[in-house]
Amino acid sequence: MDHSQILSDKFSVISLPEIYAPRQSLVERYQMSAKKRIIYISAPSGYGKTLSTRLWLENTSYKYIWISLDEYDNTVSIFYRLLCTGIFSLQPNNKAMQEILSSPSFHASPIEHTIELISAFGIDLERYAIVLDNMHLVHNKEIIKSMLMIQKRFPGSFLLLILTCDEIRYDDIKAIGQERCAIITEDHLAFSTKEIQKYFGEYNRVISFEKAEEIRSVTRGWAIGVNALAMSGIIDMKVEDGQVFSNYIKSQLWDKWKTDTQEFLLRTSIVSEITIDLAIRLTGRKDSLDILEELSVQNVFVSQVGKDNYRYHNLFSEFLKGILFDEHPILTKELYKIVAEYYLENNKIFQARQCALKSGSKEIIERSNHAINSTDNQNSVLSVDEFVNVYSSYSDMSNPEEVCELYPYLYSQYVGYYYVTGNAEMTLFCLDKIYEHLPVISKEYPQFVSDVSIITLLDFRVSLFKSARKLFKYRSPSELSERLGWSSFTMQLPFFIHSGMDYSDLISRNISKQIIRFLGPMLGDIGKVLLPILNSSYMYERNELDKAQTVISNIKICQDAIFGDEIGFCYLMQVAAIHNAQGNSKALSNAITNIEQFVSESDHSYFAPNFEAFKTKVKLMNADQKLAHQWLDNYYIVDTGKFALYKIYQHFTTIRAYMVLGYADKAREYIKGIKELSQEFGRIIDQAEANVLEVIIEWSIGDKKKAVSILEKTLSSIQNYKYIRVVADEGTAILPILVRLQSLMKNPKYEKVVNEKYLDSLVEATRLQAKSTKGIAVYLRSPKVKLSNQQRNVLSLLVEGYRNNEIAKMTNLTIHTVKYHLSAAYKKLGVDNANDAVKKVVDEKLLD
Repeated sequence: MDHSQILSDKFSVISLPEIYAPRQSLVERYQMSAKKRIIYISAPSGYGKTLSTRLWLENTSYKYIWISLDEYDNTVSIFYRLLCTGIFSLQPNNKAMQEILSSPSFHASPIEHTIELISAFGIDLERYAIVLDNMHLVHNKEIIKSMLMIQKRFPGSFLLLILTCDEIRYDDIKAIGQERCAIITEDHLAFSTKEIQKYFGEYNRVISFEKAEEIRSVTRGWAIGVNALAMSGIIDMKVEDGQVFSNYIKSQLWDKWKTDTQEFLLRTSIVSEITIDLAIRLTGRKDSLDILEELSVQNVFVSQVGKDNYRYHNLFSEFLKGILFDEHPILTKELYKIVAEYYLENNKIFQARQCALKSGSKEIIERSNHAINSTDNQNSVLSVDEFVNVYSSYSDMSNPEEVCELYPYLYSQYVGYYYVTGNAEMTLFCLDKIYEHLPVISKEYPQFVSDVSIITLLDFRVSLFKSARKLFKYRSPSELSERLGWSSFTMQLPFFIHSGMDYSDLISRNISKQIIRFLGPMLGDIGKVLLPILNSSYMYERNELDKAQTVISNIKICQDAIFGDEIGFCYLMQVAAIHNAQGNSKALSNAITNIEQFVSESDHSYFAPNFEAFKTKVKLMNADQKLAHQWLDNYYIVDTGKFALYKIYQHFTTIRAYMVLGYADKAREYIKGIKELSQEFGRIIDQAEANVLEVIIEWSIGDKKKAVSILEKTLSSIQNYKYIRVVADEGTAILPILVRLQSLMKNPKYEKVVNEKYLDSLVEATRLQAKSTKGIAVYLRSPKVKLSNQQRNVLSLLVEGYRNNEIAKMTNLTIHTVKYHLSAAYKKLGVDNANDAVKKVVDEKLLD
């Protein structure tokens, strides 16, 4: 197979200019850096990162692949498909790699497939280089973190070059290992005075060393500025920093070009990469190829990057767009419409949507959204990760009104995005906008009513039954069923009762059967298994394990494809959870094997993170610190400071990992975020679980009073549902706190807010769980208390049983001073009385 047949224009590199000056010091820097496995080339735009790297590679024996990244590559699956396509092109006859790359499940688990593809790369005597150009446009933290892992998988014959305008992330260098990385910065890329003098000579312009020094002072060795001055022959230009290039373009190029050339450049600057076909459409010029070739040959910041593809330098593009956007706003919209139509024809659906919205054309916006819906249908249930990654790249996500007030049916897409990413405020805002515009949407955009209506089921302020009744007001069940085929019921979470929504009220009020029957015509065959799975989940949470197992065992047919992948996953995970709670290790092992087989099937790989979260949670109950580190090292565990709802199950495992490692503050940070998230979205079970983990931390670090208080409030909030597993699953870690509350409630004067029988059931189930595990609190400790000498002295006498007045006489202090020191000590210990202080000092041996 021909190498070139595999690669798209994304793999095209700029052509070399006719005139360039070899820079020996820079060549030597590249040569020295190539002894490492990774070279970071970091500098602002215009410093010659791309050209310098290309020139060096052309004079080496490396077989290289050049990947030009853009903002649309910020999705995990797209990024890794590009990378794998490039690697495969180096050995195009490698059948194993070809099968991996063409696998239907690649989009669902791209990182795992990438690792597999790298492992299949044939060992030979060649040296290879992969260039990731414009890496600063990729800011997806999962990509960044996973690349730290992926690069270690490359064979020793591979060199990775990362070109970026961002500053070097030294935390990444540390994670990779400094011995594996080399860095080339703007200081290395900047022209020296001698190099400027020599470069001008290449253009037959002789300048003195002093004049070269003056030019370096003006440009700071900025490659594109030096090039602009050398090309023009201007050597007396005295301008402020940053204006050399723009002044050169205006005075030496723009003002000298004919009007038709200016118009051609403005019209084609609307896109980052220009094909000949697109240039003809944008300009109406059939001689577009001749124009672009001439501009490229003249070296006026236009580069050929493929057979029929051209690209303007970033700074040149910014110059052109500045004129286009400021002086020709109407033309700008017309051009975006042309580009959107072009992208639709070439199946670049999401790029088309972006341009369509910028065009303001009602017709093209509707077409692009139809195309998105058609794509969704073809892919069946999308990975929620894919959905989030694609939509988060849209610049308009932060301001939906700007677009949606003109095209109100688009609010449904925003609801889905805000909901799964955990933005309750914006979810409700967009839902209210849908209700406001629904009559208009029904009248003017009937083709989108099904999508808009279905999304209202996510309104957690309203009962599902009430939402469903509204739903059928605008569409028939059969019409809704068609769109529901690709919608996510569960956000791909593992346990149905608190998946896409928390269904506690639905099941506890015994109306689930009624709602499932009501929704039956819309749900179709899938409705046959939803109720028993929901019932089994509810029984499990109430610790009615035998009943839960009986119900779930009668619906094994739900694994059949007709019932949907998400429901099949929930079914298998529920079986595993029941066996785990029963302590049936053999049955649990079989259940795990079944899930592994399910996840490994094509298009099921996106369930892997939540499945791994479950397996890790089970093992963390024995305080396995090695496993805790392994969990936190996973590429999909990224600390963004935000808590996505669709990742809430993974967040809980992350909290437990931090607790097992003894990182109480980090665990508390996550717990705070999850509590807010759960409260905002009305997720009863998740909120209870977050509270239980907080209770364990507070107890373990010594604030036992606070721990008991939080536990009591938590139990009072879930006792009407008779939920037990959410507490009992924590076993050894939660048992002493339950026992303390049980002991307190035996006091007749104690104000009871928790039902005693319910508490007894909790203690019994937790004791059973505690027999088989160490618990997650083994390594949680109180922070070291720093007591002054006087505080230690009075505390030691207090521990020995002396009263305050006796301590005063023994220490020659006033009674007031003794009380002052004790009060300060109590504050540091986190207690508020002498009895608790003595107990903490003795229990934790603080005076030893």
